[in-house]
Amino acid sequence: MNRHFSSLRGEIAKRGQARDVLLALSSKAQSRAKRASFAFHRGDLSGGESMLGECRKLFSEARKHIRAFPSLADVGAYQAALEEYAEAQLFLGFLKTGEAIDLKDPSIHAEIYAAALSDAVGEAVRWARMRAAEGDGQAVRVAADYARQAVDFFLSLDVSGYLRTKSDQCKKHLHSVEMMLYDQSLRSL
Repeated sequence: MNRHFSSLRGEIAKRGQARDVLLALSSKAQSRAKRASFAFHRGDLSGGESMLGECRKLFSEARKHIRAFPSLADVGAYQAALEEYAEAQLFLGFLKTGEAIDLKDPSIHAEIYAAALSDAVGEAVRWARMRAAEGDGQAVRVAADYARQAVDFFLSLDVSGYLRTKSDQCKKHLHSVEMMLYDQSLRSL
């Protein structure tokens, strides 16, 4: 058999193995990031932050495989895990500051950040709904400001495809929190 074919076969097999490992690491990271967001909703910030720390370790391991095979950075499961991780970090940032924070992570590129921001707004609106049910009307106003900032950001972009969908979702989140504000205003009359 041609030596070149043998070399190609070996390279393809190694990439396939690295891809399998990357998929497993991505799945674990995505699960931890989702669990972090759930912890934040329960008020368990330290538990959620610990899960985000686990995500960072998993992504560090994943990057070793990506360095060996750079095209693996575009694997959908890896991108989805990064987005879920960014969403959880943005939600935590919202809980701590009421603002959209800078993630300062080079693996979180602009499109991932924007998509995660839309989802973090959804988390903030769910958080505000739970807080409002407990009588905290200020939480709704904070979430509404966050949602408005995010929608303003999306309106400044010329997006299509996936980011257009995320932009539309963000607008729906804003509408939802504005309806909560409206309901609050009627109750105070």
